Amino acid sequence: MTVTTFAVVTITCVARSTKQDSDAVWTTFHNTSAWPDAVTFLTGLSTPCFMYAGIDSTLHLTETCENPRKVVPRALMTTVAVGVITGFGFSVAMCYGITDLSALVNTRYVDFGLVLMEVDLTL
Repeated sequence: MTVTTFAVVTITCVARSTKQDSDAVWTTFHNTSAWPDAVTFLTGLSTPCFMYAGIDSTLHLTETCENPRKVVPRALMTTVAVGVITGFGFSVAMCYGITDLSALVNTRYVDFGLVLMEVDLTL
């Protein structure tokens, strides 16, 4: 269900939005804080780290599974691979779908589902 939701939201945002050009997505860095660019970039990396939260539940498998020396490393690598693929894919889709960053930052919407309304969808 989670992968299906990821696919539906990502494909919808990419298909229905007014696209940002590739130069703006891959080479533009917006720093609206008073911090230096390097500190801002490294601080921004803390949010994507939450995609690895599933590793904790995978490690609990060692107590209950058969042949944990073989199964648990495979489960960990699968968790990391799925997290990287879905996290990167969703981030790129959102970067292409967001055309007005200041409108998104200053949005009145708090819920994530409502923030998607700020992504420039041409419904």
